[in-house]
Amino acid sequence: MTRKTCILLFLGLFLLRPSLSAQEEVPMYRVDFTCLPWEGTPLPQGVFYESDGEVRPVKFQRVRRTALMEYYGPSPLVFFRQEIGPEGETIRVPVARADLSSGIERPLLLFVLRPEQPPGTFSVVVLDDRPEAFPPGSYKIINLNPAPLFCQVGDEKSEVGPMSRWTVVPEAADGSGVVNATVVRPVDGDYKLVYRAQWPLNERMRTLVFLFPSQNLGMGDISTFAVSEYVPAAKK
Repeated sequence: MTRKTCILLFLGLFLLRPSLSAQEEVPMYRVDFTCLPWEGTPLPQGVFYESDGEVRPVKFQRVRRTALMEYYGPSPLVFFRQEIGPEGETIRVPVARADLSSGIERPLLLFVLRPEQPPGTFSVVVLDDRPEAFPPGSYKIINLNPAPLFCQVGDEKSEVGPMSRWTVVPEAADGSGVVNATVVRPVDGDYKLVYRAQWPLNERMRTLVFLFPSQNLGMGDISTFAVSEYVPAAKK
């Protein structure tokens, strides 16, 4: 084989590489999801996404999840606004992206405003919303504090580490329909009470409880953001 032939063969293989990589299959995901804006976040307006070639709107609600929506496509799931370009064409302006690579088939997408984000855009936190991970009658406690918290709901206790979560299905021993919930944090070798409340019990409700650092003096060490959802009974 001549030197010229070797060079041509090498160039041919090199030039083929982009077309070969372009033919690699992109993983596709099929998910049922809901969206929720973080407490105090302005409701995103005029937001759409594309599923299997169809553009669909997202109708956000305050302190409530959206209706259940379907998506089939690659990751990330891109949310966008539609604007008219200078020549009358429709332009998609991305406002948020949700990473679906975890493979969760029923995610809750939490829309959060961050100071470092460009105006009008959001970060998305993907939460496992599958019934087996978050069943009716349960509370899912999510610790967004930089230190561990010790939580007790009824007779159930757990240490919940930073950026960790605990799902508990409490019972009311006295049949009152409510359960006591307390949260303490370690301070100088002791424990300080930072939260106490009575939570309602309903076998068809499930509730997310976010515990995060308080920014208000005199309001204690943590603040809470709770969102409940009614889960209909399965059809027989």
